[in-house]
Amino acid sequence: MTWLPHAAQGLWQATAQPAEGVSSARKIDRREAWLDWSRTATLLARQVRAFDPEPGASGRLETAS
Repeated sequence: MTWLPHAAQGLWQATAQPAEGVSSARKIDRREAWLDWSRTATLLARQVRAFDPEPGASGRLETAS
């Protein structure tokens, strides 16, 4: 079933969220944006998207000399 046509026709009813169980997330710390290269590519990609646009993900690669 496609829901978009129902929304366009005004067939959805708004439902207020219950006040019980509401919580706030803690503030994101910039240190959490550092990439850990030992993690999988999938997790790294998710982290990059999660920190976009602010504070932005950061990483450092050290090359062998």
